Amino acid sequence: MFLIAVLLFRPVEQTVSRAVADQVARGLDARAAVRSAAWLALAIAVLAVAACLAAWEPLTNGLFGGHAALTVALAAGVAGYAISYFARGLVGGVRWFGGYGLVLLADGGIRLVVALPLLFVASPTIAAVAIAAAAAGGALAPLFSRDRRRLDAIGEGSERGTFAVGAAARFALPAAVIAGCEQILISGGPLLVLIAGGEGAAAAAGVLFAATLFVLLIGCANL
Repeated sequence: MFLIAVLLFRPVEQTVSRAVADQVARGLDARAAVRSAAWLALAIAVLAVAACLAAWEPLTNGLFGGHAALTVALAAGVAGYAISYFARGLVGGVRWFGGYGLVLLADGGIRLVVALPLLFVASPTIAAVAIAAAAAGGALAPLFSRDRRRLDAIGEGSERGTFAVGAAARFALPAAVIAGCEQILISGGPLLVLIAGGEGAAAAAGVLFAATLFVLLIGCANL
């Protein structure tokens, strides 16, 4: 899910953030750009969820070991992260970085709270629900902040801004390539182990994913 979500929606986030920041800084009304980007994010999300549903059988039995709840969580999480990354683009565009922090904090916090029962019972369903719930929950967090009025800056411009789809695409496509390379590095190995299958594939993929994150954390700490 993170591979798909980052690849599809981080470029949307960065495009929204760039367009909103540029137009707000120039005293323009950025609502047209927000609406156009929202339709783009919605279209991508619908196609991604439809692809998950169309590939239900190979995903459920080939990738998730027969756990249909994981396939449902994949589709729900992809839809949720479409909203989450769009929200990140909005708060970043108006330079409300506290709101951006709220999205990330709620994402991690919700995932942790919902997953707490895993300390007592091994349940793929609980794990799936935790990840999917975090996606949508994080996006809603800034709406409960007292500073949410900072988003009003999007529509306070004296003139209406424009949103050139071609220019947005030229910006978003390289961002998508970079995001894809990053996620292939992090998530590609475990996915290849799962696709190859065999006895203990799920456990091996989990160990490989944990080891990859551990190495990345050590690298970041050394920086």
